[in-house]
Amino acid sequence: MTMTVFQDIRGSLRQLYLEDQRPWLVGFSGGKDSTMLASLVFDAVLSIPVEQRKKPVSVLCTDTRVEIPAIADMVEGALDRMRKCSLQNNLNIDASLLKPIIEESFWVNIIGRGYPPPNRVFRWCTQRLKIDPVTTFVNQRLGHWGEAILHLGARRAESSIRAQTMADREVRNGLSHSRRRSSANRASCKCFR
Repeated sequence: MTMTVFQDIRGSLRQLYLEDQRPWLVGFSGGKDSTMLASLVFDAVLSIPVEQRKKPVSVLCTDTRVEIPAIADMVEGALDRMRKCSLQNNLNIDASLLKPIIEESFWVNIIGRGYPPPNRVFRWCTQRLKIDPVTTFVNQRLGHWGEAILHLGARRAESSIRAQTMADREVRNGLSHSRRRSSANRASCKCFR
């Protein structure tokens, strides 16, 4: 059963990879969901003949600068291993560690501006520390494509609310149009079961 699900996902990713030239962005945090997603992407690209590995793939990790050093080191090591694997196997996958601009950093907002720590009601940190650095990257590096596919690792089984949200957004081949748009790009999201 597990191997069949894995093969189905890899086959779906492989087909999506070969379908068009839109670049892929792969969200990576170092957690179990994003690590599994990155592994699936690498495995799918490895299954494609070298001469067909033309699509640019960027694994993106945002460093919020608030992680404990052991976690930050683990994530940086994982990104280094991804870069080496890509180079050794001619995968055309890069791995980038993105950071928020200093004016929007966690500590500038907490100490400098007096913001309260983020909570369920006031989640100021996600936009500033994670989404904005990715948007800047997309606009600088991939904006000329006009569209990219963003892969995010999320388990439907995490909660019934998440499962319903993911089901509501699915459009075609597991892809949905993102509600966040910049003038230079549109992103789509691939969600896995």
